Amino acid sequence: FLREYLNNKCVSNKKIKFLDIAPSESLSRWIKKQPCVEYRSMDLYMKNTDDHCDITDMKIYDDNSFNFIICSHVLEHVADDNKAISELYRVLTKGGAAIIMAPILLSLKEDYENINISTEGDRWKHFGQGDHVRIYSKDGFLKKIRKSGFNVDEFGADYFGKECFDKHGINQRSVLYIARK
Repeated sequence: FLREYLNNKCVSNKKIKFLDIAPSESLSRWIKKQPCVEYRSMDLYMKNTDDHCDITDMKIYDDNSFNFIICSHVLEHVADDNKAISELYRVLTKGGAAIIMAPILLSLKEDYENINISTEGDRWKHFGQGDHVRIYSKDGFLKKIRKSGFNVDEFGADYFGKECFDKHGINQRSVLYIARK
């Protein structure tokens, strides 16, 4: 998706301002090599990022700062995910897009959160990881993103092709969510 998106957007000499939150090293390297990308990475704790700040208060960035954002597997760690999503919306330009992903349990009808579950052991038991604070339902996840003003496109196996999912070991029910402002 990202390769196709950048190929379509890189036809002019205008740079795409790109924010990668909690970046993965290999994807980050690939993005930085794209000639039309002006890249920034951000995380609260990671050492090798351009910026260190809290996703719920990204005051280091002006409104409408970025044309594209990746926020993958971050929101399930954040106590106030609604505020984080609002900040993503605030710093994204009009017409911009964001990959927003989190673990989703398709069998849930609504998000599972409980602020009283605070120890690492209890979080493993309830959320499947010691630093997660919730499990998203698909409807709950999409509702939170849309509540902040985003339009959301869903790209699954029908878009990418079953063969692509099989080749890369992706579950056929997986979906890439693209939030647009």
